[in-house]
Order: sequence, then C-alpha cells, then structure tokens
Amino acid sequence: MRPILFNTPMVKALLNTKPDTWPAEPIDPSRPYKCQTRRVIELPPVAQGRDYRYDGVFEEGGDGCHYLEQVINREPTEIYLNIGKAACQVGDRLWVRETFTKLDKNHVIGDSGYAYKATTASDGEDTRQAYIKQGYPYRWKSPICMPRKAARLFLEVKEVRAERLQDITEADAKAEGASICFWFRPYGKPDEESVCFMNAAGEWEHPTYKAGFFYLWDSLNGKKGLGYENNPWVWVYEFMRVEG
Repeated sequence: MRPILFNTPMVKALLNTKPDTWPAEPIDPSRPYKCQTRRVIELPPVAQGRDYRYDGVFEEGGDGCHYLEQVINREPTEIYLNIGKAACQVGDRLWVRETFTKLDKNHVIGDSGYAYKATTASDGEDTRQAYIKQGYPYRWKSPICMPRKAARLFLEVKEVRAERLQDITEADAKAEGASICFWFRPYGKPDEESVCFMNAAGEWEHPTYKAGFFYLWDSLNGKKGLGYENNPWVWVYEFMRVEG
C-alpha cells in the first residue's frame, strides 16, 4: 500500500464519496465528490515539440508499459514512444495523506488520536482551537508529514490511462471533485483572456465543471509551468474509496 497526497478541498470531496461503491456515487449529491485524480507524466526530452496520441498498454509480453503514437499532420505514424508504467496500477491500494495534527492522549477527539483539517468543526475543530488558545501545539501539519498510522481514507485503483490535460471531459471534471463555475483565467493571463467551456448540453453561457477543474489545476500547477496552457500529458487514475 502506497501513499497519495490530496489537499483539503479534495479530501472533503473524498469524504463525500460512498465507500465500496463502483461506479462511484456521492453521499450528498449537492456537494463535490471525487473518484479520479490526474498526475503529470514526465516525458523524455525526445518527446518535446512532437504530437502524440495515447495508444494504450502494450499487452504482448505483459510489461504493463503505456505507449504514445506519434502523429504528423494529424496522421498516425506507427512510431511509438514508451512512457513506462504509471506509479499506481489497477488493483493497488492507496492511503491518503492529508493536513492533520496529532493530539495528546489526554485531548483525543474521537478515538483516533488525530484531528484533520478537512473535517467539520462539529467533529473536532472547535475543540482543537480551544486547546491552541490554552497553549497546546495543535497546529496543522503538512500532508507530507502524515504517518501511515494516522490515515483514515483508503482507495483502490480501478483504471489507469494517459491523456492530455485539456482532453478532460465534463463528466471527468466532475469526478475530479471540481466545483462548477462559469469560466477560469489561465495562470498569468489578464482578465480579458478568461476561458469559457461548453457544458454537457452544448451551451456556452452556463457554468461547467471543466472550468472549475482548470481553475483548481492552475492554482496548484500554473507556477510550475504545468498549467492549462501547457496542456501536459497526465496519468488519469480512477479509484474507489474503500474501508480501511
């Protein structure tokens, strides 16, 4: 079992996803839920400046590697690029790293010994704040610091594929846990260069989940040169929340 890191809004979306249910379903349909995540693929230098399409997994020999086929003038070439195996494979179990704090044994909220930023105030945040005022060091800790024993969310990988970031569909953007919005502004662009997307009904003037997804993506990756306009190749992981 390996760790996977999510920020607080995405953890809230995971918590709103029914466990042991596939296809995934929300607990509360009025709030975001999450059963997909995208992670950037580091392509070799030879791929820079070339156009590719995803060709799937090479089954012969069972090496589990994924391949891209080079495209020239929109035509396939039968020239393939091996991009290797994804970090997570179908059937893998993952434990979620999230923003947390460890509690003193005398100040346990619930029975875990930990408090989590994504959890609502009624489940412990008021108590945590009260202890901070008393001088106890219950400040939030980075997800990177979370030990396995503190994990409360677990996932099972159901599907793995590669695609370009901008190829995400409206349904997949919703499955990413995105909130619906009218438009988003690519990182570093002025107001007049905002981007709108067509929704599932083919209407331009209504909000979309894609706009919400790209807004969130650029807030996390825009400064790294991996934002919407860069349109990087990404691993797409579809997963089911499971009981630990």
